[in-house]
Amino acid sequence: MNGLKNRVLEPEEMDDPSISQGEHRRALNGLARLNWISHAASSIWGGLKIAGIDRKPGAVRFLDIATGGGDVPIKLALKARQRGLNLNVAGADRSPVALSYARDRANRAEVDAEWLLLDALEEPIPSGYDFLSCSLFLHHLADESVCGLLAKMSKAARRGIIINDLERSSINLGLVWLGAHLLSRSPVVHRDSIRSVRAAFTLEEIHRLALRAGLANAQIQRSFPCRYRLTWLKS
Repeated sequence: MNGLKNRVLEPEEMDDPSISQGEHRRALNGLARLNWISHAASSIWGGLKIAGIDRKPGAVRFLDIATGGGDVPIKLALKARQRGLNLNVAGADRSPVALSYARDRANRAEVDAEWLLLDALEEPIPSGYDFLSCSLFLHHLADESVCGLLAKMSKAARRGIIINDLERSSINLGLVWLGAHLLSRSPVVHRDSIRSVRAAFTLEEIHRLALRAGLANAQIQRSFPCRYRLTWLKS
């Protein structure tokens, strides 16, 4: 894998509290475009369909952890609206700038969403949500933190959790670099995109971590392009 045999975890600029608000919002906009071309929301929607969201009547509560600019829960809300499904979405993030950006996007899309200021690694995850998800977050974490977060999410969710993240490979490194430069002018996105792929997990690695976290029946599959989806449902 041309130097990608082992993951390389290093700080990303978007996680730096000193990043300017303007540069942060610019990077969030670029990340939203990358999520769009990578079908992040569609991948998570696929996990919700596996859980039978389109077969059971009634309201479903959904919380996206480390939501960033909130584009994933917003798009899920729009998908549910088009299909006549009652999906109540929320997003949680530790960054007030990200939540402000997400709130603005939700208002423009006419999506009623809840936005929570939350550090999911340090604070309790609110109960009462049927499904918890996170997209492009696990690769920011050390292995032990990944296991801890997955276990925490599995206990808080009523019905299941869905993860969407990058898969580490040399092919994906090239595709993500190209996508970042084509879809965003943010130098933060350009630099962080490479760091993200180098820090990402292979499918075998995330499977081992899921088992360590107690998610014995987790389904893990590739999600084109460049990503995987982990779906775990409570039995």
